[in-house]
Amino acid sequence: QNTNFRILIDPSHASGHSYMVPSMSKASLAAGCDGLLIEVHTDPEKSMCDSSQTISLKEFDEIIEYMNS
Repeated sequence: QNTNFRILIDPSHASGHSYMVPSMSKASLAAGCDGLLIEVHTDPEKSMCDSSQTISLKEFDEIIEYMNS
């Protein structure tokens, strides 16, 4: 509750599954986090690293829209 540090959440690594990233991101933002670390790729299945937890640009845009609403 009382810290001068920024709180960043990494829903990609926390869940390990891309289908969970959007909802975990929204929940983290609703809880008051200061920022998100999200793995994004133009073709998540072809991502060279952590493809199982990487989201698409479309999903990322949806998270950004939620942040700005």
